[in-house]
Amino acid sequence: MDTTTALITAGQGKHTATAQLLRQHAKRQTAEAEARAAASAVHAAAAADAMAAELLGEEAAEKEVVEKEAAAKKGQGKKKRAKPPPKATAAGSGSSAESVS
Repeated sequence: MDTTTALITAGQGKHTATAQLLRQHAKRQTAEAEARAAASAVHAAAAADAMAAELLGEEAAEKEVVEKEAAAKKGQGKKKRAKPPPKATAAGSGSSAESVS
């Protein structure tokens, strides 16, 4: 298996123009690959942020449900009793306004 690259062959064979063209091509490919990697990292970070925000929203919603259920259970045990009707007093049946006549 021959591991000689086109760049090595061009450099050894005094094909400087070809070697220069191959170096430019390699440089361009490297720059494009780095740009893709950077864009991919930005996309991954944005996706992670979105997932984190969604998770926080779900946790907040679950907490709200748990709090509402706890409040409902707490409220079930404390039913208000009906107040008894006021007692009739002795003055109520023979008030002084009626007996004056």
